[in-house]
Amino acid sequence: MEQMTAFQLTYNVKTSMLLRDALSGWGISKRTLASVKYGGGKILVNGREVTVRHVVEKDDAVTVIFPKEELGGGLQAESGPLSIIYEDEALLIVDKPPLQNTIPSREHPSGSLANIVAKHFEDHGVPATLHIATRLDRDTSGLVCIAKNRHIHHMLSMQQKEKVMKRQYDALAHGFFTEEKFTITEPIGRKNTSIIEREVREDGQFAETEVEVIQQFDGYAACSCN
Repeated sequence: MEQMTAFQLTYNVKTSMLLRDALSGWGISKRTLASVKYGGGKILVNGREVTVRHVVEKDDAVTVIFPKEELGGGLQAESGPLSIIYEDEALLIVDKPPLQNTIPSREHPSGSLANIVAKHFEDHGVPATLHIATRLDRDTSGLVCIAKNRHIHHMLSMQQKEKVMKRQYDALAHGFFTEEKFTITEPIGRKNTSIIEREVREDGQFAETEVEVIQQFDGYAACSCN
């Protein structure tokens, strides 16, 4: 089994400041720093281990070595087909087929994408748990982005909130649309009769979807949704 080393990132300092402030500016959260400090990670400046109270100077090289992670005991690693679109030391992007859960559920406790990715991590010695950044419903097929480190997951979440990272869906809708492009801004929440289905409801969370109608035929419309 190939064993990967702990994940690390190196940053170049642009101006003199406290290391703590520099790390914050690079998007490293207090929670991540705590995990580095108490979980076996390290912070190096020009190859020398320091604390966050260290003052860094212009052109210093700061390396953050993140602690190794372990898969949760409740997730069973299982062999199965895995369509890998892209993979490096930080990310794994896979194409999930329809009729497969992203994570195990009460109704489908095995065979999920998470079970199979856990086996992939195990086989390749990836020192991480699963951080799924773009979860898809069971019936939905498409790309799923999985971070190999909690800090990368945090950065992806921030990119989604800031709309730097966007998701696009192809959908088949009932009915006829009179507009080619429009935006739906409605609160979405869980239906009272389902633990999976969602609906527009007053107590739902804010949601905004940009829709482009690609083609219409026989009472249906092929749409691209962002």
